[in-house]
Amino acid sequence: MAETAEDNFRIEVWDREEQALSETISHSPDSTVSQAAWQAAIRRRPGMLLIHYNSRHVMEKILTPGGVKIPPQTIIDGSVHAGLDVA
Repeated sequence: MAETAEDNFRIEVWDREEQALSETISHSPDSTVSQAAWQAAIRRRPGMLLIHYNSRHVMEKILTPGGVKIPPQTIIDGSVHAGLDVA
């Protein structure tokens, strides 16, 4: 999906020391969608530093509770698992 000028809301995952950007979880023009993605990111990225932006403004910043369980992009049983819950 191409980023547009209206994609003001984004969620980034940083290492605990805030030295390296691990991934950008979400880009959205919609505040409600971005808030839902924020809540999901808190649950699905334990032990990571999350930053929620509106353009350049930091709306929320949190070190999520818990320890990192599965590093992003770990290969499990021959498939790539993005560190998300699997049902």
